[in-house]
Amino acid sequence: MLLPEIIETIELNGLLQVEVAVPMYLAAKAASEDGIKVMFNGQGADELFAGYWWYKDVVREDGFLRLHDKLWADIDLAYDDTLEREDKVTMANSIELRVPYLDRNVVHCAMRISPRLKIKDGNDSTRKWAHRGVAAMLGVPQYTAYRENDMAQSGSCVHDIVKRVADEYFDGKKVEAVELEDKGSNYRYLDEDYGTPEMWAYMYEITKVNQCLV
Repeated sequence: MLLPEIIETIELNGLLQVEVAVPMYLAAKAASEDGIKVMFNGQGADELFAGYWWYKDVVREDGFLRLHDKLWADIDLAYDDTLEREDKVTMANSIELRVPYLDRNVVHCAMRISPRLKIKDGNDSTRKWAHRGVAAMLGVPQYTAYRENDMAQSGSCVHDIVKRVADEYFDGKKVEAVELEDKGSNYRYLDEDYGTPEMWAYMYEITKVNQCLV
């Protein structure tokens, strides 16, 4: 089973961190098997260009200046939110990870762009306009450049798979509330819980049974 291996690798058993790690871990594993030594990924683009869907809520509630502050704060927290996890899953597969969006010059250029050119208003379901426009100008097909933004764990169906497995595991059983260490920018913006009690308890069971964390 893959989940215990990933939990041990990232040294976290929080549902969000584990789910997001799955597609990256599989990509790094496949790349390593193909003899690839260096990988690029797109971490930082959503923070730089207001890609996450909750940024429209910031605009609607607090305005564009507050959004700009929030983007900077999320960039400052990018290592803790995502990069440490990505480093661990790639290093576990002998891959060197590079994140071109977080190059100092790219960050400075992107954050000089008005947030009004990144997201139109508090109802903007597309977002990330400056980034998408440049992609289209460089020849990325329109259906790719302007497709709906989706999180890695939902776009890859990992979230749905974990939910189904957890529901089956606890079918007819009482689910005890558990506390897991998790992190990510969505916890700073969303009021609702991520996942279900069954999914959280399933992560805990995997950790306990496999002794993944010291």
